[in-house]
Formats: sequence, structure tokens, C-alpha cells
Amino acid sequence: MDTDIERTKDRVRRRLLANARELGGDRGAREARIRTHLGGIVEGLECEVVMGFAPIGSEPDIGPLLEGWRKAGRAVCLPVVGSDPGMMEPVRLREELATLGRDRLGVPIPEGPAMATGRLDVVLVPGCGFDAGLTRLGRGGGYYDRFLARCPGVTAIGVCFESQIVQVLPTEAHDRGVDLLVTEQGVRTIAGFGGSGGDDG
Repeated sequence: MDTDIERTKDRVRRRLLANARELGGDRGAREARIRTHLGGIVEGLECEVVMGFAPIGSEPDIGPLLEGWRKAGRAVCLPVVGSDPGMMEPVRLREELATLGRDRLGVPIPEGPAMATGRLDVVLVPGCGFDAGLTRLGRGGGYYDRFLARCPGVTAIGVCFESQIVQVLPTEAHDRGVDLLVTEQGVRTIAGFGGSGGDDG
């Protein structure tokens, strides 16, 4: 482990999380736009199985979108941390998010057997930040890096606020990026923005 890179990551992580916490009164409107853009992308992919996430801390609230998919009959999973260090598994969401129990960190988790990662079509990936090359900066545990390494062929979609994007992030060999990135301004690819964007500047 390169401690210099880790220290740099930690500084950037704190700054980008602060950006997300300081959005102010229009946070709800920004989250609604994120859900709109994200819903359009997932519908366009015509996927059957999606792994989402129950937002914690300053992560965008995609809960209503997950609930809508679940009620419509789409298979929606959430990540559940396993007994092996640094590992998590997808477990299908079969009840409302608000009724779920929580793990030791306060993260809502469904109960049931793990789904095979090979069944996943799309994985929605939260992050402290992303960069123009769609590299992701996580919370430092390496859970999504390990998980995405086990899911070749899955479409990984990062989800964050626009204020959490920088030009270049410090990276290490094990860091995993995403295929697409959704913010309140639209859908970002390595080439830039596609689809409909916002005008919040």
C-alpha cells in the first residue's frame, strides 16, 4: 500500500464528501433529477436484474427509484456485507426499504440468500467522488473494487452529485471505475455528457 496515495485519497475524500453535504435546500430537487436520469438509462438498457444501494450519509437518495422497480416486478438487489473481510453479496429486495433491518453500521439490508453475481445486469455504484475518466473514489474499504472484479460483463453505473466530480483522482492498481456516471446534470461517459442534462451550472 502506498501511504502517500492513501493520504491524498483521504484528503480528496473528505473534500468531496463535504461538497455533497453542503448542497443546501435544493438537494431534494437534485436527487429527483438524478433519479430521472438514472431511470432513463436503466430502462434503455432493458435489464432484468439491478443491484442498487441504500443511501447512507451524503449519498443521493435513489430509494424511490428502487421501490418503483421492485413494485413493477424488476429484480432489485442490495449489497450485504458477508462474513469474509471486504466482501459483499447481492441479496434481493423483497419488501419496502423502510421496513428493512440494519447492519452494525446502520445500513439497511434485506434478508435472504445471496444471488449469483452472474445474474446481475447493472450495478449502481455510490462513491465519495469520481473523475473525468470515470474512476471512482470509495470510502476506503475496497468493497466495490472487489465486487466489480467478480462481475465481468456487468454495466457499472456510478451515482453522485456533480460537485463530487474532479478532473483526476489519485488511483491505485486495484481501483475500479464505472462504465457510466449519473449526476443531477445528466449522464456522463468518458467522452462527456450524453442524454438530457440540467441547467444548474
